Amino acid sequence: MKWHTQPKCVSPLNVVTRSNGKQRLILDLRHVNQFLMVPSFRMDYLNLLTDLADLDDLMFSLDLASGYHQVDMDPRYYTYLGFQWEGEFYVFSILPFGLASAPWCFTKNMRAISLYLRFRGVRLPYYQGEHNNSEKSEKREKTYD
Repeated sequence: MKWHTQPKCVSPLNVVTRSNGKQRLILDLRHVNQFLMVPSFRMDYLNLLTDLADLDDLMFSLDLASGYHQVDMDPRYYTYLGFQWEGEFYVFSILPFGLASAPWCFTKNMRAISLYLRFRGVRLPYYQGEHNNSEKSEKREKTYD
């Protein structure tokens, strides 16, 4: 979002080409990241799938490529997420790629959703970037008949 004055931190923007050829905008926050305390955390991995999946399960994958853009930043921190473009100052108001704590923050949000669904009987492993869901085929047939 456009910022009315120069933010406290103005970081460079970079573009990184991903393995699929698409490009991703990255805010180079190395100078901000050195002051962050990033909590350690554990993520679910694909091997959890084998523990949750049964023989008659159906599976799907959900790509959350723009998932960070769904997480709003606290307005108190906008001024540390600044960049300049064509002479104007802007700040990220959403979770930017390049923030050291972004994977922790995003995983914490997604884990809350996963736990909510797991307590309701949905076997849902989560790992960064994608969701996989597993459902008994007979449940699916009953649902759609």
